[in-house]
Amino acid sequence: MGRFTPSPSVFNTTSEIDEYILQTIGTDVSPDRIQYSWLSFANLYFKVGDYSKTEKYLLELLRLRSYDYEANDLLGTVYRRQGKLEAALEFYERALISDNALQQRALDVAELCILLARKVKDEIEVKKFTEKSLFWIERTRQVNKKYIPRAVQLLYKTYAIILRHKEKQSDRRGCLKHRDRSTPATSIQWIDDTVKNLLTVEDTFIDPAFHIILSKALLKQLDHQRVWKHVLQRRYNFVDSLEWNLFVKNTFPKLRKLAIVESVKELLHESTELIFFACDNVVRLSLKLKPRDESGRLVKEFSDIIKSWETPPSQNHQIVEKWTRYRQEYQSRSLRHDGYFQLKLASSDLSNFKLQTSKTVQKNQEHLCAAYLKFKTCLNFRRETFRDPNRPITHFIYLMCQRISDVSHQLLVLLHCFDYAWLNKSDSATHVLKQCTQYEEDVRQNFVLPSYDRLLKELDQNIGNNRLTELSTLKWFVRMAYQIDKIAFCAPYDLDRFLTVSAWYMESGVLREWLQNIFPRLQEYPEVHNLCVYFIGFFLLILTNVIIIY
Repeated sequence: MGRFTPSPSVFNTTSEIDEYILQTIGTDVSPDRIQYSWLSFANLYFKVGDYSKTEKYLLELLRLRSYDYEANDLLGTVYRRQGKLEAALEFYERALISDNALQQRALDVAELCILLARKVKDEIEVKKFTEKSLFWIERTRQVNKKYIPRAVQLLYKTYAIILRHKEKQSDRRGCLKHRDRSTPATSIQWIDDTVKNLLTVEDTFIDPAFHIILSKALLKQLDHQRVWKHVLQRRYNFVDSLEWNLFVKNTFPKLRKLAIVESVKELLHESTELIFFACDNVVRLSLKLKPRDESGRLVKEFSDIIKSWETPPSQNHQIVEKWTRYRQEYQSRSLRHDGYFQLKLASSDLSNFKLQTSKTVQKNQEHLCAAYLKFKTCLNFRRETFRDPNRPITHFIYLMCQRISDVSHQLLVLLHCFDYAWLNKSDSATHVLKQCTQYEEDVRQNFVLPSYDRLLKELDQNIGNNRLTELSTLKWFVRMAYQIDKIAFCAPYDLDRFLTVSAWYMESGVLREWLQNIFPRLQEYPEVHNLCVYFIGFFLLILTNVIIIY
């Protein structure tokens, strides 16, 4: 942690340094000699680990130059290593007064305050150390004018201490309440303003866990309205954070009951869509991060919620129509989750299906066919047009395009990789994969995603229009694909989806246009061509192993 890290020294022991000093200055300890030599001597003792003599020389120097930056900073490091945290804090803060102070030292001081705050129990002491921590963190952030990952991490640790201490205080005071029948004061007003300010600071959006801590601090303040507003505002910032979406899901009942909109307590009927958006994200992320059993439970739970969701009674036709559309959208998203869950059930044995028993192959066939049918059904709810160029993209249109883009590309991969007759449970189907030869490597080497048009032509030639049940859907998607994908990726996305969608633009020749649409600032640089070439090469490497996933 200290700035003065021991480095190789010409001296190995304290006695060698003592002898050197005696030969250098003898017994002359005049003030001038102290000022110009004793910091060097202190550094020599510090390097060999003799902290007592390092402290002695530094204190002598500080009696003459009390605000010497290097002396205060080194003495703070000495005390820090000796475990004397409060003494270390005192001298570090003295060092930071100097114009020569390293800005990184302010974060070291904040971390020291956090360590001290964790050890104390008195509320006044907790307040003192956490306020100091916040002060030094904010000073560093203001001076640097840029995102500092460590600063955000320290902010998170500081507020975690505040919240944990307040929870302990609430529990203790809650016990006292039963004795004297009085309501204990649980306010943490002294950090209220800083919490409210940090909620909107852009460089903290990288850490959803930090915003959970801030929101919980506001809930301790009973500021449900601000938490509700914050949850609405961070809808897209933390869309890919399982932790944040679980927090929204679990906190929503309290917010729905207690939040006030326009000074009128209401049931928040229209805004209730937020909870389904959060639950939808929880299920989507859990399919990647959670075990099968838990994923299956969440998929079923989400499906049950949507089925039991009743459109609120209203005389306003537009509101009823809007809620009906949202319900259809989330029913379709439920089918999407179910399809992915079926793929997850089959994925463990799929890559080695030829080595398995016929029973295992049949089980995988059932899962893959179920996924295929779920994806097809999921696409039934759609609109023929998606946006008015003169109007911004609405939340509902974004949701629909995201789902259609995601599911369509999964369906296209299934149609391209797996034998069509096999997917439709034809008795004549003998192989799971197309081009399935004696060696599985041949499949990987020949695997190249075609353009939308070419895949449509191949399916038409090999299967025929009469047997191609997806013909109308595929024709519609070929016509709308680029527009849908552009809208789907206007908000945060995950890398898997990005790679899957980008792969379909490789053969069609519009990959550069696609990348420039996703990364608009690349157009400002002459190196955009080289960047696109790099991306194309990167995608090719990724796609050589895509078949293993399916």
